[in-house]
Amino acid sequence: MSLLTICQSAAKMVPVAAPTVIVGSANETSSLLLACAQAEGKALARRYNWLSLVKEHTFNTVASQEDYSLPSDFKHLVNQTLWDRNNFESIRGPLSAQQWQEYKSSVLATTNTVWKRFRIRDVSGTVKFSIHPTPDSIETQVFEYVSGDWCETSGGTGQSSWAADSDVGVLDEYLMELGIKWRILNRLGMAYDEEREEYEREVSTAVARDGGAPILNLTGRARYHLIGPENVQDTGFG
Repeated sequence: MSLLTICQSAAKMVPVAAPTVIVGSANETSSLLLACAQAEGKALARRYNWLSLVKEHTFNTVASQEDYSLPSDFKHLVNQTLWDRNNFESIRGPLSAQQWQEYKSSVLATTNTVWKRFRIRDVSGTVKFSIHPTPDSIETQVFEYVSGDWCETSGGTGQSSWAADSDVGVLDEYLMELGIKWRILNRLGMAYDEEREEYEREVSTAVARDGGAPILNLTGRARYHLIGPENVQDTGFG
């Protein structure tokens, strides 16, 4: 479905005429639908780390460089996904401003350490991914993040807002319809409680189904063991 068909479907469920053009139209109904569609897209994207918005970012460090660019569609990190693939270890963090200065400015700055730490910070007006200690070689780092591009052009280019009638949703378009519907009713000063309750139920169901769910073990989850009976042979030790 496109922005136009999503808005037309939503319009048919409320007492407004379904328009033939949304973006760029001077029609009040089209403007209202577009405003509600923009609001719904932004709000729905913030509700949850939707599987369709989670991406993996891999980059190589540069010797003597501590600050690295983030993806252009970066919204926020997925916690505990940061790894140094060369050394097979997780990267600690994110550091607070106080912790960053402690490692950079105190006696700890003169202490050798092998554990990498990171901080997301503003560097001269640009948000960067910063690593401590400063890398001294080329190593592969990886993390997952949530993209801010919740819709895209018909050609597949990600966007953080609707820009053309032919744009398509990255997020569930049925949820978009329901969200636009109750928002229009609200803007028109009409009752919308039932429509919003239906929307919230569908969002909750979508969250529960998104990416599947693990089986919960009431006895706790065993941590990974590098050496143990699972990977050491029973005989033949010499």
